[in-house]
Amino acid sequence: MKNLRPLALLALSTVAAQAYNVEFQFGANRPSRGDLAGSYKGDSATGLAWSTNVSEQISLGTTFSLRQLEHSLPTPTQNDVKSLTLDVVWELGSERGGIKPFFGGSIGNSWIDTPTGTDTAITGILSAGLRFNLSDSTDFVLGARYFNMWNVNYTPAVTEDVKGWESFAAIRLKF
Repeated sequence: MKNLRPLALLALSTVAAQAYNVEFQFGANRPSRGDLAGSYKGDSATGLAWSTNVSEQISLGTTFSLRQLEHSLPTPTQNDVKSLTLDVVWELGSERGGIKPFFGGSIGNSWIDTPTGTDTAITGILSAGLRFNLSDSTDFVLGARYFNMWNVNYTPAVTEDVKGWESFAAIRLKF
C-alpha cells in the first residue's frame, strides 16, 4: 500500500500541471446557398469553449455555440441554432513574438429551431486562426470556421445540408 501513494501523487500532479482554457467567442456566420432553391442569411455567432492541453501543441475540449440563420423556404424564417461539439486543436510550431497559428476540427450535434419544431443535425467544423498572447493568462484570438450541418429538416418537404463560414474573435483565459 505504501508503494501506491507515490503513484497516486504522481497522477494528481500530472492533472494539476495541465492547462485549462476558457474562451468567450463572438462573430458572424455566412451560410452558403443550400442545395434547394432557398437561400440563407447569416447573423451572429457566439460561443463558450472549454479545453485542456494534452500536450504543448494539442488541446481537447468542447464548445457550446449559438447561431442565428434565416432560411427563405417555404417562407422566410429566423432559426436559432444551438451546437455542442467536441474539439481537437493543434497549435503550429512555437510562439513567435506572441503570435501562434492554430487549426482544428470539431464534431458534434446541433439543435435547430424550425417552423415545425426542433430538429437535430450532426455538425462538423474545420477552423483556423491566430492566437495573440496578451499576458501569461490571456490570449486574443482571431479565426475562421467552415461548418456543415447535415440533413436539417425545416419542414417535412424541405431537408438539406446547411454549410457556410464564420469569422470570430475571442478572449481566451488560461488557468
